[in-house]
Amino acid sequence: MAVGSSGDLAYAVWIERAEVRVERRDDPGSLVVRATHILRREGGEWKLIHRHGDPITQITARPPSSDASPSDHRACSFVCE
Repeated sequence: MAVGSSGDLAYAVWIERAEVRVERRDDPGSLVVRATHILRREGGEWKLIHRHGDPITQITARPPSSDASPSDHRACSFVCE
């Protein structure tokens, strides 16, 4: 969805999707998380220094604006717990 960097710091924000098994449940379930990763360059390598994730409980389409393209990440909003 979005990435950026400045000097030796960088961030990435995206949606993670997975099939997970929960204790005491027979069937796997879907998990959708909006994740943010913060990275720092150390010794020429990017290292993850922080990760945060929020479960997405609802995805709602916004009315398209005149300047939004079909792949524009602003085309929807996310409701997190």
